[in-house]
Amino acid sequence: MPRRPPDDDPNADPNTDLPPAVRDALLNGSLADKAAAVRGLLFPGLFPTPQPTLLPPRPEVVTYRVRVDLDDVRPPIWRRLEVSSDLLLDAFHDVLQTAMGWTNSHLHAFRRRLTGPADRFEPQLLTAFDVAEGEQGAAEADVRLDQVLGEPGDRLLYTYDFGDGWDHTIKLEAVTPARDDPRPRCVAGRRACPPEDCGGPWGYQSLLDLRAEQQAGRALDEDDRERLAYYGLGDPEGFSVQETDEALAAGPAGPLFPDDVTGGVDATGVPAALVAVLPRISPDLAERLVALAREALPHQHLTGVPQEGTAARQTAGIRWLLDQVGDDGIVLTQAGYLPPAVVAAAFDVLTIDRIWRGRGAKPREADAVPLVILRSALQGSGLLRKNRGRLLLTAAAKKVRHDPLALLRHLADRLPAGSAEYERVAGLVLLLGVAAGRPVHAQRDVALAVEVLHELGWARTDGPLRSADVYEAGRMTAEVLVQLGAATTAPVAGTGAQPPEVVALARLALTGG
Repeated sequence: MPRRPPDDDPNADPNTDLPPAVRDALLNGSLADKAAAVRGLLFPGLFPTPQPTLLPPRPEVVTYRVRVDLDDVRPPIWRRLEVSSDLLLDAFHDVLQTAMGWTNSHLHAFRRRLTGPADRFEPQLLTAFDVAEGEQGAAEADVRLDQVLGEPGDRLLYTYDFGDGWDHTIKLEAVTPARDDPRPRCVAGRRACPPEDCGGPWGYQSLLDLRAEQQAGRALDEDDRERLAYYGLGDPEGFSVQETDEALAAGPAGPLFPDDVTGGVDATGVPAALVAVLPRISPDLAERLVALAREALPHQHLTGVPQEGTAARQTAGIRWLLDQVGDDGIVLTQAGYLPPAVVAAAFDVLTIDRIWRGRGAKPREADAVPLVILRSALQGSGLLRKNRGRLLLTAAAKKVRHDPLALLRHLADRLPAGSAEYERVAGLVLLLGVAAGRPVHAQRDVALAVEVLHELGWARTDGPLRSADVYEAGRMTAEVLVQLGAATTAPVAGTGAQPPEVVALARLALTGG
């Protein structure tokens, strides 16, 4: 594997990559996992890759009753399922997606969860994606359920969407004789599945809190109302055993975006958010969007773990702003803006042109438009929230505030920013351009976004969209990228290209890691 270039190399190649299992170990693993990953990188072939311990298959097929709990959410969200003990784990993944209510839009992993003096997780089983990436280990498609769950009380960890981090604990409750009908069944459960891409357990709790405030008759600000509307949060208690069982009987729904909905456009490896747009636009425009995606992501998976120094440098400004809010929060002005002292300091720390400072002795946030937009983006990404005249850190912000790598990943997972479709589509095209190495709001990307939004039905009240409208629509995504080191119009090292770490960040945001 090529050595990653040093942080300060302006000509560094952003495409050098880490295998997904190594990246996951460095980001989420225990100290032992991290040590094993580093040994494997430094001394390839010298240390054997840790393998999961598999049980021998049962001599006879039986029925397993398992309970699936979504971790870190209260009140609990759970399902009780009956499945055959010889079910292969790749098929069990489909069962879990249907039973829980997910859309199979992200990566996943199974790991045995062993109990003893301390909780211990075995190495993850490989998905088809991991196998295609050349990773070594046991493939989930070759492992039966009874090889990871043997006796009542045994547990299995299932993680879905590494960005949001939805962990599920699967516990074997009972072993009974095989049924005549071996199909998976749902026999009990509680509460609805959270929305996709809402920020994990902490983001979901934030949505529930906003919904409760709305139902209690409290006035929500515009950002919070738009956030609730965007995620379409229904009844959190809404769950039907019968409907779920019928969905399991119907079997997996197949790919989320089958080929026929894209009008014949080959969308292999294209980000899911972009694929969702393709059926709604003309074939010619769809081809051009896919071509941009191919330019932005010349390989399907080009992301990797940023180096600690890179992440610290990129997130310095945003961490400063989070520190200004702090554990106690900031009292906003009567108009709902940041205090002038914080605004004045922001010009010395954040990337904000001085022309926004205003003429008064005490600069106002209302005059500093980039700061207003950045704060809105951080609220939309689940890092900041407003409550009774104060700006506060969310639980997610408190968790990642002092961890640059985790903060960078949190921000990447929530790009493009914005709650309205036109904001997210404009931000998506902007991200593609940045991932291709061009400045933010490059003319060709803005022009393409105008066409896409026009075909999606967006327009001004006085006529068709213009470049300036798309510029404003993508501002939240742009301001986050600028604070993380993106080039706007100034060329970098005379090349006119984005810094390598920003290209890598945009690709991380597009692929979901």
